[in-house]
Amino acid sequence: MTTTTRILKEEHQWVRLLLDCLEELVATFRSAGDFDSKAATELQALFEHFVDEQHQAKEEAALFPKLLDCVQGLQEDHVREREHLERMRFSLFNAALGDPTDRETFTSEAQAYVDLQRQHMAREDQALLPLAEELFTEQDDEDVLEQFRRMDTDGLGRDEVQSRVTELCNRLHVPSWTG
Repeated sequence: MTTTTRILKEEHQWVRLLLDCLEELVATFRSAGDFDSKAATELQALFEHFVDEQHQAKEEAALFPKLLDCVQGLQEDHVREREHLERMRFSLFNAALGDPTDRETFTSEAQAYVDLQRQHMAREDQALLPLAEELFTEQDDEDVLEQFRRMDTDGLGRDEVQSRVTELCNRLHVPSWTG
């Protein structure tokens, strides 16, 4: 756990305790008609000054922008990946014809693409996708799946991609999934 997340989790625990106190104040008033104005005043002050102006302000000013920067970084990776693919495409024809310079360009760009793509997918698998699993509602998931379906219809179908991947793995003697 990072220092940032440790601090925020500790503050979340404080907020939970304040919420418990507020719920108890409400329950006591509703059941017995007793209203602890001193506790209510203190809770109101802590919710306004600590929770909103301090804790949530930290999240909004520091945490959320940094998380957005991380997502932006993933999008920037996609741009760099496309740049490598473009340089690979430009060198491929002459590389296939035996040009040593273009073969070197292609293989250098290909390795850079492999390295970047592997790092990128690791960040998505370890951080972004678990976050999506945690935050998405069923409707969010359905909305994204519908977009995926349209994209799969407009492009290569998933079955075709799986078949082509398997064929390439077999051709290059790369172990692939079974079934």
